[in-house]
Amino acid sequence: MPWSNPSRLIGVENPIHRELLLLAFSDSLACNNRFCSYAFGYQKLTPLFGLHAFRRISRPVEGNVWGTILGRGSFSSCVEKVIRGKRFSASSFEYIYIKGEAHRIDTSESAQATIVKDIRSLTKVDGQAAYLKIADSKDLFWLPEKSVDMVLTDPPYYDNLAYSELADFYFAWIKDYVQWEINQNLDSSPIQNSLFVRKNDDDQHRKYTEGLARAFSGCRKALKDDGIMVFTYHHSNNKAWESLTLALRNADFRVTNCFPVLAEGKSGFHSDSGNLKWDIVFVCRPGIKAENPVFKIGPAKRWIESRLKKWEMKAKSGNADFGLLDKRSLAYGLATSYLTNCIVTNDEAIEIIKHLEEKIPIQIDIVP
Repeated sequence: MPWSNPSRLIGVENPIHRELLLLAFSDSLACNNRFCSYAFGYQKLTPLFGLHAFRRISRPVEGNVWGTILGRGSFSSCVEKVIRGKRFSASSFEYIYIKGEAHRIDTSESAQATIVKDIRSLTKVDGQAAYLKIADSKDLFWLPEKSVDMVLTDPPYYDNLAYSELADFYFAWIKDYVQWEINQNLDSSPIQNSLFVRKNDDDQHRKYTEGLARAFSGCRKALKDDGIMVFTYHHSNNKAWESLTLALRNADFRVTNCFPVLAEGKSGFHSDSGNLKWDIVFVCRPGIKAENPVFKIGPAKRWIESRLKKWEMKAKSGNADFGLLDKRSLAYGLATSYLTNCIVTNDEAIEIIKHLEEKIPIQIDIVP
């Protein structure tokens, strides 16, 4: 655990400045603890969570937490990062690429807003306003019905990431120094309430599926009739896709677009040939249509195969690695999309996902 402490930062009187400094300090802890190793190939320190886990390090390394000319993840560099973020929020910009060369485009837009304490006050504030709340994603029914234009979310990936356990690295100390809506009596994050399948059994699977469906149902209630919900998901296990499919169908969502994007990029830890490198973006709209066609394997097979070929060709033309596991994940994602746009029972949908690779071969030959 970190050897330093934020005692000097706690004395900062301005609460906004204090929390921004604590944010920078929290960020710096990832590079200043006993879980950091030295990457000889890159000639720099490897921070905690470079791999999404707590790893035992036989020869841990550390730098100067407050900052020197050299080093990585110092407090001073993290403060600079916060300052850059605040400057961007005041005057945002984007980049476009012309023949591989980046060109900065100023948007003349600001991400600053007035923070309101009552969500129903959002429409009463002149200019931009925001409502911030820490809450359980499985209980979103406090949101006013049909009040939201867009939901951007990132659901937990079944058994891939133990978010609560990883978050405890920060939660254990920061809970005592912030005035957020968290239970100050907790010694750790609410691990037992998280959506995570810790072992391959039916009870854990059912809990995850039901929790995800409840979270989506809260989003469904809050969305306007013409609103959208967008999220990313990936997995090589058909059980994870079974959960996602049932959760979307039970929450009355249909997928209107589904496409892959690179997730980990060139991260050394997560670029092994046996790892998924692509996320799948889902664009969902409320209301499964009653006039949807009845599911038939023939049209479904042709629909999924044509889109698999399309995206594999796009990846190849861009010299991007699109491996077998990525194709399998995309095939399941496309099947999930299709099953929210046809008439089929949940039991039938489970069987389709379960036997997908028998019906739709993942190995697809690319025509030059």
